[in-house]
Amino acid sequence: MSGTTSTLVEICNNLYLKQHYKSNDVINKLQELYENEVDKLYTSTEFKQKEMI
Repeated sequence: MSGTTSTLVEICNNLYLKQHYKSNDVINKLQELYENEVDKLYTSTEFKQKEMI
């Protein structure tokens, strides 16, 4: 996925600067992005539940 490495660097920079709330926001957005991708890839509810564990 494009931009993931940059996002991880952003998270690390925020943590280094003790801006934990910003890191948390970025992590939540990244999680939402990946959850949406899982929804696109898996059509069966059973498989979606297995992948989200």
